[in-house]
Amino acid sequence: MNVLMWIHWVVVVILALTTPTDTQSLLQPSKLKLLTWNMKLLPYWAQELFEVVISSPEDYRRERAALIEGKFEEFRSVYDVILLQEAFWTASQTVGRVLDAAERAGYELIRGPDATFPDVSSGLVILSQLPILSSSSRVYTGNVGYAELVTKSILHAAIQLPDRTLHIFNTHMQASTTDFAPPWHPARKARWGHLNQARDFVRETVSRNNVGGKDLVILGGDFNADGMPNGVGPGEYEDMMNLFRNTSNELVGRDIVLEEMGFPRITYSPWDDPLDNEPKSSQKEKRLDYFISFRHEGYTVADANVLDFKVNGQSFSQLSDHSGVEVELELD
Repeated sequence: MNVLMWIHWVVVVILALTTPTDTQSLLQPSKLKLLTWNMKLLPYWAQELFEVVISSPEDYRRERAALIEGKFEEFRSVYDVILLQEAFWTASQTVGRVLDAAERAGYELIRGPDATFPDVSSGLVILSQLPILSSSSRVYTGNVGYAELVTKSILHAAIQLPDRTLHIFNTHMQASTTDFAPPWHPARKARWGHLNQARDFVRETVSRNNVGGKDLVILGGDFNADGMPNGVGPGEYEDMMNLFRNTSNELVGRDIVLEEMGFPRITYSPWDDPLDNEPKSSQKEKRLDYFISFRHEGYTVADANVLDFKVNGQSFSQLSDHSGVEVELELD
């Protein structure tokens, strides 16, 4: 009996030394995966107007939206938080069905700011599988061209992580109406105003929420500022990053996707126009979609990628004219 008892306690001690306790498990790094994606789901009347005024090709919005609806079940096992742009829900049952599909897949949803006809909502949506604590937004001023009909904005959500808060910002800024945007171009000047307003909103939101410790502050979305070498806006990416790097002493913007990948990737119209299959000139291929992180304690970037969301057997080759951009953070 004494021998059996001795063996029992030896086994207990060995298991205790080799099996992680709950506390030890909690100390292991966890991961957070984010996606930003401009879905190009314009209001029906707006697309019809573009087809007439600027000869924009058919965009197959209903067909694409039906396929996008089915993506959220797949996304649920991959992405903790998703930022969507051009999900224009104003008078749109098509977009309504897409957002309903996201909620059915288990995502909590916030959207805004809204608008009344004939203006168009911001089209900004934040989806989260983690609890959303609060949200806020700001409408940009100084839009030009057709963007005057759109509620160009920035949307914020405070999201609860196990040991910190993620302050995530989603934005869609002024687009250029040509393939060359020097500093004096009206669209670029308007976008510079949006970039400054976004930086100010991030800074004010961080101050208002007493951000500290390992809290994360990340801005994502479609900035419409080309980050490709020799892009359509000479020097614009550098100007943007200089602005974000000087947000405050505590908030220093970094392009974490570029840092992880080591080279810039096209995110708009990659290789061809996904909606009409006609080749695009390299001048029209742009890097417009980003994740900018402003606080850098308590995480490392584990992975980053650009996703084209290609499809087969359709009249279009891709689900949007923008690729998705994903980033995975390892939290410590």
